[in-house]
Amino acid sequence: TAYQIHNLPMNQNLSREDAADLVRTWYVGFLLAGNFSADSPEEVHAKKAIFARKYSDWSDADNWLMKLEEQHYKGSPVPSYDSTLRLVQGIGETYFHFNDGECRALKTTLRDMEGKKAGRVRLSTFYKKSLYSHWRFTEKADYLRTLGALDDSDEKQPQVIIANYMMARPNCLESSGLYAICCRNE
Repeated sequence: TAYQIHNLPMNQNLSREDAADLVRTWYVGFLLAGNFSADSPEEVHAKKAIFARKYSDWSDADNWLMKLEEQHYKGSPVPSYDSTLRLVQGIGETYFHFNDGECRALKTTLRDMEGKKAGRVRLSTFYKKSLYSHWRFTEKADYLRTLGALDDSDEKQPQVIIANYMMARPNCLESSGLYAICCRNE
């Protein structure tokens, strides 16, 4: 558990700093669908730093978490095990709010690239956007076709189908083996 990785006692209150560090460890694990482990506090800090550099929207994701922490710990002098556990559960229950914002930003980005055909983006435009944006539109045409997100009825100008791309399972956060958090079907 995050407590064990950080060598923190479960039966004592934590400092705000330790609680924030612990919660961020859990949060990174959540964002990586549980595919996160470390054997020491030093290793977990190094891995979280790498994650923060590679996760394109880490600043916004971390700000969302900080606001959630502020609301949760308001009026509490020191975080307890139970209050930290409730906060972590709250992340899972409310993350869709943050995800909705991410989905709106993705939709806006794709709509801004929309070509003459409504709801579609030329594949070449799709790829070019990844060169100067934090979005990594790098999926190969065959993969997009498999997802049902490629309209290649005109072989010379294949197009990404915005709605199908947004709703594709790879764009969902597989936060656990039980559920995934996806963009809403609007």
